[in-house]
Parts: sequence; structure tokens; C-alpha cells
Amino acid sequence: MNHRKFFIILSIFLFLPKLLSAAGVVERQKQMKEAQRKAIEEQVLQQQRMQQQEGPARNQDSFAGQRRNIYDEKELDIKDVWRQLETSSVLWPKIIDDEPKRKTIEMYIKWYEKQGVNIRKSVSEYIVLIDNVAQSNPDILATPFRDLFKIVAIIEYDFDNGMNKDALARKVLGETEFQKNKQRLGIR
Repeated sequence: MNHRKFFIILSIFLFLPKLLSAAGVVERQKQMKEAQRKAIEEQVLQQQRMQQQEGPARNQDSFAGQRRNIYDEKELDIKDVWRQLETSSVLWPKIIDDEPKRKTIEMYIKWYEKQGVNIRKSVSEYIVLIDNVAQSNPDILATPFRDLFKIVAIIEYDFDNGMNKDALARKVLGETEFQKNKQRLGIR
């Protein structure tokens, strides 16, 4: 395992216990929604500035002088989202609605089931877990979503592929973080 992956996984376990408390989860969700709202506001302001700079030339375009509504954002088709998540998870925190996240996680659970892996935790649990990991360690978003999902499932002891769950977690985390993770989960 390279040093970057080890650092990412180590960071997950240092912050995960704090994030998983009931109050912490709710607070993190509020913070994420607020951050997303602020990002959208900033994007709207940038678009307004661009429109002001373009001035009258904008009215000469194919819209026949109609001003473009700055709130009309291009919505990505779920398949476009999935294509982007194949190479990087950077898009994940930008998905505001839970439904696309739900469909994405359902799709990966089904994919892993076809590979012979049983995932037992709910889609809602994975949304919260992955959102929290992404917020506490943004570097992990450089990995493909399939790998991010697998890492979270392994550390949650929910990646049942017939292999020893301790061995899987130890392989991903290393011995020290493996022991901390077992304590966090209350496993002896």
C-alpha cells in the first residue's frame, strides 16, 4: 500500500469515531448542506459577474436578446455522474440531493453482489459514512468511488466476500489502525 493511501485510511480512522456520534452526524450534514449552499451562491455570483463583463454582446447571441436565467444549471444525468465516479469520487460531495447518492450506492451494492460480495448495511448508512469520510478527508476523493465504497465497507466489517474480515481490515489499515478500528467497532 502506498503512503498516500495509508495516510488517507489513517485519517479516516482518526476522525471517524468523532463523526459517527449521533450529534456529530447531524451537525456534519447541516455543515455540508450549508457549504453546498454557499458554493452555489458563489457560483451564482461568478456567473453574474461574467454576465456583467460580457455586457450587451450577450444580448446578440442565439437567445434573441433573452437574458439567461443564472439559476438554470445543467443537471447531470445519473449515468454521467456514474461515469465520472469511475475515475474519481470528487463529484460525490457536490451531489446535493440524497436520491442520486442513494441510486449510486444501490448500484455499487448490486455490482459487488454480482462479484460475490454481500453488503448488509443500509444505503442510508453508507450515505452518511461516505459523506463524513469525504468531509473529514477530502484527499480520499481522488480514488474511484468503487474503491472508496469498498474501503468504507471493509472498515465497517460489512464487506463479506468470504474472506476473514479481520484479515481484510488488517490488509487495508495496517496493524495499529486495525486494532483502533476494532476498538471503535467494539470487536474483540
